[in-house]
Amino acid sequence: MGCSSTEERVAFSHELLKTFAAVPVASRILIREDQPTGHAIALLQLGFAIHVRVPAADRASVERRLIAHQTPASTWSVETIGAPLPRASFDWAVWALPDTLADPAGADELKRIRSALCPGGWCYVLSPEGSVPSGNESAASEAPYTPRRLTAWADTARLAEASAPWHVAAEEALHAMYRRVESDTPV
Repeated sequence: MGCSSTEERVAFSHELLKTFAAVPVASRILIREDQPTGHAIALLQLGFAIHVRVPAADRASVERRLIAHQTPASTWSVETIGAPLPRASFDWAVWALPDTLADPAGADELKRIRSALCPGGWCYVLSPEGSVPSGNESAASEAPYTPRRLTAWADTARLAEASAPWHVAAEEALHAMYRRVESDTPV
């Protein structure tokens, strides 16, 4: 049986997996996957408690895949993207962006994600594989996601930039990290 596109995507998400290798496994993680990308499975297999948000049409499929990959100690749940998010409940959020997204929708979703993060919580955002061509400047300027666009959304959502958006050549994608910072946020 060959690899599905989901499994291939996880194989190329070395940046995301390298980041989470240093995150305490007790961290609660919100994962939003506008297209099933397999990040939920990878993080579940690393031992994290995950709360996954996917389009309604993908919910049953994602649940079946998580059941197939869970361990006895696994903790997970799957909800649809539009369902209300619990406030200040997650240490981390991972948002695997859709192929395209209108500007107000991106900032609005980051606001929702911010409200679900605990003060001091982190948000890892990544664009779809192939969304930011490497090498060709004119093609990159026409890409659906740019560092400036991601930064503007984060600013509107009042998320602090923890790591400026960077290009991951192997994925032809952008990754970025933001943090919910409050006046009393621990350093």
